[in-house]
Amino acid sequence: VIYVVSPNMNPSRADPLLLEDAKNSLLDSYRSMLNAFWALKNGKPYIPKMKGSEKPSIFEMMMSSARDISTKSTDKRSKSIAIKPSSFRSEHWSNVLSRYCDYPETLSAEELYYHDDDFVIIWDKYPKAKKHLLVMPRKKIDGVGELKRQHLELVRNLKEKGQWVAERLKEIDPNLSFRVGFHAIPSMRQLHIHVISQDFISPSLKNKKHWNSFTTPFFKEVDEIENLLNAKGEIKFDKNYYESLLSMPLSCHLCNEEDIKNIPTLKRHLEEHWNRKINGLTE
Repeated sequence: VIYVVSPNMNPSRADPLLLEDAKNSLLDSYRSMLNAFWALKNGKPYIPKMKGSEKPSIFEMMMSSARDISTKSTDKRSKSIAIKPSSFRSEHWSNVLSRYCDYPETLSAEELYYHDDDFVIIWDKYPKAKKHLLVMPRKKIDGVGELKRQHLELVRNLKEKGQWVAERLKEIDPNLSFRVGFHAIPSMRQLHIHVISQDFISPSLKNKKHWNSFTTPFFKEVDEIENLLNAKGEIKFDKNYYESLLSMPLSCHLCNEEDIKNIPTLKRHLEEHWNRKINGLTE
């Protein structure tokens, strides 16, 4: 198992890595990894070849440590190469969406749904329903709380893109229905809207917070944000109030059933709704 820390490729942050450098580093890592695999497969110790004063890559360092174990070396004098935590430059998970907007072309087909000069649409990494995507402007805006009246056109364009995605997905599966909107208090930086199907059938839906973030007033339809900007020129949400909504008792968004004690019970209940729907039974 090789754990790779995502490179800092954001030009607005300190010491960014150029795309070409990232490609070259990735190529070197793959080459080293395959050479190591081939050597170990043939029962040989893997000894990386480096030129002169060339520094070992992170992969070479890891293989140096692994080589001691795989060959059961008894030489206590051998020293493994230490990797200092300070040699890694990682981003906090809450900043990752900004990087996606900067470099959408680096995303895989499983991650990226669509991008153009102004917007990026990705599949949510931990979808809370059968279909769950994020629509983001490439322009840097931390979140809904930074929106002003001047951003009305941007909000309308986000809504248009979100509705476009929803319609395309409904053409593929007419049983799906969608909501398009913001979280009142988003957990990730970079303005984004959720396009989420209302079945909420997903292994990533794991707790009350997940559920309530999409089925209580914590979830704001784009029209509501647009109306607030028209009326007040800004978005101000009471953080304490909206975060309190995340701990509300579980309640079905389709039938208002309140006798739902836990997430497993909720999931069974949602499956029943879905099965009735796909079998053409009245909800």
